[in-house]
Order: sequence, then structure tokens, then C-alpha cells
Amino acid sequence: MTDSRRCGGVLAGALASGDVRSYWARRDAFLTLIPYLRAFHTVTASRVPKSLASELDELVSTAERAIPRKPVNARNPC
Repeated sequence: MTDSRRCGGVLAGALASGDVRSYWARRDAFLTLIPYLRAFHTVTASRVPKSLASELDELVSTAERAIPRKPVNARNPC
């Protein structure tokens, strides 16, 4: 399987963009799936080839870092 057909192709696109945060910011549909992909990775990591589990973890971790976080209000954290 070529790199572009696996998780690495997505990461390569983000890295090649020159602005990883901007790259992910334009992919709202994908970012909404990140919690699902993290849960999927957690459940399946021991059942799929290590290389695929590692690529998925790296992809999800990179995307998680790109998701804007809302600041927590110390007086009202909810």
C-alpha cells in the first residue's frame, strides 16, 4: 500500500502545507471525527499491525494538537 493511501499520506499533506494548524483548520469534517478515531485506535491498537496502529496514533495526535482549545474560565469551568 502506498503512503498516500495510509495515514502517512494525510500527515505528509499536513507537513507539506507549511502551516499545519491552518491545514487542519480547513478540515472541520475530519476534525469532528478525531474523538471517534482516538477511541477506535484505543480499542484496536492491539489487534492491527503495529505499523498501522502507530500511524493512526500519530495522525490522531497531530490532529488533536491542531484542534483549537477553548480557554477554561477558572470561575466557571463548564
